[in-house]
Amino acid sequence: MASMDDLKKTLDEGLTIARNGVTYLAERAEDASRVAALRVRIFSLRRRIEETYAELGEAVYGKAAAKGDVWADPAVKKGVKEIAELEGKVNELFAKLETLNTRTTRREARTHTPGTARQPAEKVEPPARPRRKKTK
Repeated sequence: MASMDDLKKTLDEGLTIARNGVTYLAERAEDASRVAALRVRIFSLRRRIEETYAELGEAVYGKAAAKGDVWADPAVKKGVKEIAELEGKVNELFAKLETLNTRTTRREARTHTPGTARQPAEKVEPPARPRRKKTK
């Protein structure tokens, strides 16, 4: 029969495992929300880059159609500068996203306890069926 100390020890171990599980899930949820926020921001910046490309294209076409110097137009200079800045921001966000993914991978490796991975179920053979006697 198990003593009270054994029972208390087992309950404490179970509680510790549950706490670690909840902490792990909270960290994963936080990381997932950060990843989602970064992706939304990247999408927003890419959309703005597309809009700026369109504006830049209009300015270049207008200047080229008028046989003017394209680089002399302030709208062209502004568009090129803005696109470069936006692409820099997108690259920074991608770097943050990569860092976050790397950190999450490290945390998973750190929190994994050897021997706790789910093992494939053992193959269980069905019980042998009794053979019928042949009747003549």
